[in-house]
Amino acid sequence: MKTFARIFRWCLIIGALGGAIYLVAWSNILVVKSIEITGTTDQNSISLILEESKPAIHIGEPLARIDVKAIDKKLTEVNWIERSNISRNWFSRKLSVAITVRSAVAQFVDGRGQINYFDAAGAVFTHIESSGTLPTVSLADQSTAIKSAVATMLSQLSPELISSATAFIAKSSDDLEMRTGPGAGLLIKWGDATNFPLKMSVYKKLISLPENQQATLLDLSTPLAPIAK
Repeated sequence: MKTFARIFRWCLIIGALGGAIYLVAWSNILVVKSIEITGTTDQNSISLILEESKPAIHIGEPLARIDVKAIDKKLTEVNWIERSNISRNWFSRKLSVAITVRSAVAQFVDGRGQINYFDAAGAVFTHIESSGTLPTVSLADQSTAIKSAVATMLSQLSPELISSATAFIAKSSDDLEMRTGPGAGLLIKWGDATNFPLKMSVYKKLISLPENQQATLLDLSTPLAPIAK
């Protein structure tokens, strides 16, 4: 009898586990009831990625079968997505997909003539959410170092100075330039992206001097020994 009771108890346990697994993974009780995508206006692209996942993510899919890590990896492979967060609510049966898009600091034209963007870390991407005007930079190469230097430079320049620029040129991470004004205008050589508060202070001082009103070159690469011509 004791042996039979033990067998019976194990059958009940196995049956309960089997029922629980079926309930969570296969039944229609714990399935996706709604999908919420936040953080991006391009929800169609995110929805397409979810639909192309294996298994496809859609309304009615069992919550337990959703591979959160695989979806997150797939989303972060999209160059304009900085990070994502996927969560399942077992009570409301809602799948939430929170997207953080990359924030562009400038744009450049690549070798194929297409516009690309890069963020403060130098990451390149092809889609932006904002509608504002971005500085266009001529890059000698597309290394992370040169793009990071440009991003640092732009973060230190005043909005007025950026809006007055007619060109930004990055010959290397140590040779950053910009032009302002009509025609050939004024060429400002910043050098590298270090000591920008000092360089900006020297720039304001030089540009305010009457003798520099017709200057065509300000070399601030060595801010303690600037050159105005």
